[in-house]
Amino acid sequence: MRGSHRPGSPGVGVRLERVRDCRTAIGWQTVSVRDKPTKVFGRRGAARRAGCDAGAVNDVPHPVPDTIGYLAGRWRLDRRLADARAGVTGTFTGVGEFVPVPDGLDYAERGELAFGPHRGPAWRRLRYRADGALVRVEFEDGRFFHDLDLRKGTWAVTHPCRADGYAGEFRVTSADSFVQDWTVTGPAKDLHLVTTFARH
Repeated sequence: MRGSHRPGSPGVGVRLERVRDCRTAIGWQTVSVRDKPTKVFGRRGAARRAGCDAGAVNDVPHPVPDTIGYLAGRWRLDRRLADARAGVTGTFTGVGEFVPVPDGLDYAERGELAFGPHRGPAWRRLRYRADGALVRVEFEDGRFFHDLDLRKGTWAVTHPCRADGYAGEFRVTSADSFVQDWTVTGPAKDLHLVTTFARH
C-alpha cells in the first residue's frame, strides 16, 4: 500500500531536547510532567519553551522547483529521538548524501547515535526515484516507503508497517535546510523523530 499525502497534518510526539536553531523549530510537541497527562503545544509554543523568540520560527514553507535537484548533495544531520513508552530520548548526528544516479538519487547517511544507554555508529540507505511529478522513496531493497514532492515546500505522508503506522511531515525551511518529522505509533511503539538537514 502506497503512503498517502495528508496535507496540513503536523506530527505529534514527545517533547525533545532544547531546539538548537530557532529558525527551524518544527513540529507539534507534547510535554510529560511527572507522568501526568501530556499537553500539546504548537510550533510557536514549542519555540517559546525552548527559549526562542516565537516570531523567529519559520512557519512559511520554502517552495523548490525540483525535488531531486534540491536534495542532491551532502547535508549535515541533527536528529532528535524520543520513545514515549520507554521514557528514553536520544540524538543522532552525522552526514547524509544524496548521490545522483540515472533514475534519481541514492541516499546514504552515517553518524553517531546516542539513545538511552546505547552509544555507537549508525547508518541508513534509501533510494529516491523519479516517478512522474513525484519522487518514489524506496528502502535499499526496492520496497516502497513513501512518495515525495517538495515543490510547494511541504509534504505529508503515511506508511503502514504491519501493526505500526508511520506519519511523516517534510518541510523545506530555506534553500539550504529542510526538516523531517516522523511519528511512529503501534501496539508497542510511540516514537518521535525530528531531523534537521543543513546543506554541507
